Amino acid sequence: MTDAQYNLFLSIGAWVCALGAIFNLFKLKSRGNSAFLLSAAFLALGAILWMVRIRANESIITVIGVVLVVLLVADVILRSRQQDKLR
Repeated sequence: MTDAQYNLFLSIGAWVCALGAIFNLFKLKSRGNSAFLLSAAFLALGAILWMVRIRANESIITVIGVVLVVLLVADVILRSRQQDKLR
């Protein structure tokens, strides 16, 4: 894989994450706040891909990675609480 192909892959991945965040917001009515968390997680993942593409400082990428993990854990907790309320 050439450097140009690698950069194209990272760019397309970042744009797919942005589209995933937008489409996830369409489920706002059915998912509630969980849609915001998952959309933010999509954006964080896209930001990681973009930062890798522009060869940003590793500490920035690490901080965004931690934010991504926090958002995903918060989403799992929120969904489990919503399921408990339905039972």
